[in-house]
Amino acid sequence: MFILKAPVDFKKINNQYLTTSHIEEILSVVKKNPVHRLAIKLLFSTGLYISELINLRISDIDPQQSTLEIKMNRKLNGRTIYIPKDLCMDLLRHGQSIHTNGYIFQGRDGKLCDRTIQKIFVKVNKLNIGSNLTIERIRNAIALQLLIWGHNMHEIAYFLGHKEVRSTRRKIQKFMEHDTARIALFKVIFAKYA
Repeated sequence: MFILKAPVDFKKINNQYLTTSHIEEILSVVKKNPVHRLAIKLLFSTGLYISELINLRISDIDPQQSTLEIKMNRKLNGRTIYIPKDLCMDLLRHGQSIHTNGYIFQGRDGKLCDRTIQKIFVKVNKLNIGSNLTIERIRNAIALQLLIWGHNMHEIAYFLGHKEVRSTRRKIQKFMEHDTARIALFKVIFAKYA
């Protein structure tokens, strides 16, 4: 099991996929709805897929360790990841403040519907704040930021839930090929995995 040295703080993500100002603009769009704002903050800090987000339960939060346990699914491995302490406490308070049948994000029939999260993305993308916001864009931003911060491929693969390090390497290789300033970094990082 690989544990990152520190949680991914979405306030510090600043790269070609997401910048700090871009994140602030997105959060200002959803500021009227605290549940949507909390869901977006969690996505920015974890890179979860929508299905993973809506299936989170209050029991998946460990407030003492400030961790979140994500269950295994068809696509991704299960994992335990650190999240910022303030986000952890916000999730816990939200989950315990309403009767959610155990789910952190409640919808009409128990858990929140994935369509609700998709509507948030549509709302944000209508405002033309830079390029379109998608789950893949958020995951790419997190992978690149972790790489910039010095995490190795195994740690990044674990954090994103990839079943194989090759998937992570291909993802990072794909978006680094178009950035000539990072070609040297690219060669050094992948030399040991070739």
